[in-house]
Amino acid sequence: MPDIKKSWFIIILLAVLLTLACVLITIFSLKNGILEIYPYLYLVPVILIAYASPRTGVYFTILLGWLFLGLVYLYGVLDLRLVASSTAWFYIFVSLGVLISAYMNEIVKQRKYHDIFVSSQSGIFTFDLETLKIQQHNLRLDHILGYGEGELDNREISTIWDLPDEMNAILFRVRSGSPVSDAETSFVKKDGNRIWGQVTVSRSMENLVVCSVADISERKRAEAQIRERELRFRMTGDLIPYGVWISDASGQFTYCSESFLVLLDMKQEECGNFAWMKRLTPEDAERTKNDWIETVRTGGFWDYEYRIFDKAHGEHFVLSRGSPLRDGTGKIISFVGIHLDITDLKLAEESLKTSLVEKNILLREIHHRVKNNMQLVIGLLQFQASAVSSPEIARIVLDTETRIRSMVLIHERLYRSDDLINIPLESYLRDLIDNLIYTYRTKTIIKVEYNIENIKIDQPTLIHLGLLITEVVSNSLNHAFPNRDTGTITLSFHREENNDMTLSIHDDGIGIPDACIQEKPVAMGLQLIYLLGRDQLNGSILIEGNNGTTFTFTFNPALQVEV
Repeated sequence: MPDIKKSWFIIILLAVLLTLACVLITIFSLKNGILEIYPYLYLVPVILIAYASPRTGVYFTILLGWLFLGLVYLYGVLDLRLVASSTAWFYIFVSLGVLISAYMNEIVKQRKYHDIFVSSQSGIFTFDLETLKIQQHNLRLDHILGYGEGELDNREISTIWDLPDEMNAILFRVRSGSPVSDAETSFVKKDGNRIWGQVTVSRSMENLVVCSVADISERKRAEAQIRERELRFRMTGDLIPYGVWISDASGQFTYCSESFLVLLDMKQEECGNFAWMKRLTPEDAERTKNDWIETVRTGGFWDYEYRIFDKAHGEHFVLSRGSPLRDGTGKIISFVGIHLDITDLKLAEESLKTSLVEKNILLREIHHRVKNNMQLVIGLLQFQASAVSSPEIARIVLDTETRIRSMVLIHERLYRSDDLINIPLESYLRDLIDNLIYTYRTKTIIKVEYNIENIKIDQPTLIHLGLLITEVVSNSLNHAFPNRDTGTITLSFHREENNDMTLSIHDDGIGIPDACIQEKPVAMGLQLIYLLGRDQLNGSILIEGNNGTTFTFTFNPALQVEV
């Protein structure tokens, strides 16, 4: 553009200088009587101005003609022949100027058309409507179709047109006088590949047709990819029960999967304006609507369950999840989400809850009956103990009774507890030891100190622990405090860092004889202690006889032996 302005300025400057020169030559010629030479000189600046601007050239010619006549009247002699000659030259001069300007205007037009033809980003070609042969074409058409320069000259248009039916339809419209605008058709490249083109076809002269071709292959591929992605999106949405939903920024549904529309018995347009909530229960509809409006207002994530009724009044449970879709500035433009059919899941959940309640009732009943049966066994043992005269046999029966009571306590607690698997350890141990002290009724007043962590123990482990503690505490109550008014038993239970559990039972009595601390004890109580501690709990046992007696048991619940 700067180069064009510079050239135009030079042409105008040169025309002005030549005009001044013509004026001076005219004045000189008129003063010296030379009349035939100078009029021809005025054509030179006219040609220059007309070349730069044909319209301006017309006005410049008329102005220059009047200037010429004025110079003749001012500096010429009063001669009729000179006046007539000058007037004739005026008209000749103006007529030639107009013709030159018109010719230059056509040249400028052709130059513009040529520039458009050559530099256009569309392929342009002309063809004869009778022969259907290509007359002219630009390099862009060669590039689009993969031809070399001049290879398309004088070829029939059927060489490059892919589908004859489309070509004939376009030719029919052109022959009938109707131009073709932005029609989409396919062309064949030199290598045989096909491209999509957007064509504009018009008839310029009697048999000459101008056709422009814009390569839209990339757009067509992009459209095909969009259609494919949309098809995948819809197929994915249809595979999900109740599928995909999309709403605008105000929360109005703009798209719902077909399966959800069928459930609602609604059309796509009816889903807007919260009409779909008519299928919710009245108590759910208002709550769901208010929560959805709040989610849209805050731009949060939507994760909601609600009941919905189909046209046959069948109940369905739907899980709706969605999130806001934002543009590059962070503004919410829509919400996108899915509807999931969780009816079967809800029914299974309700069935599981019902089954769990029934099983809990059944387990409680089992624990209750086991406890009652054990109480019956204890009653039989007590009846048997009252009938024997041997103190030794009575003691054995009493020991057996205490062992059974330790298990009765477990079943009683399970029967009264909401947790039918695990039992709080401390409350069980307190009740167990209180029952042992009450059962043996020793003359010594026993004080029990507890240091027990808040731990829950499963039933099988607790049965073994209960029997183990029963044996140790029973031994202390029977043998640790002879001839004493008071005695103390300390019980501690805690979990180690490696998940091992340590149980320690200490009494401040007379201590255990060294003969009893051996690998193979003779006494039945100690045998049972080793059986429970080592074999059943798979743990270790440490017995110390200094300052009373201490039993320390270490075991890992995950490693105990199942029987």
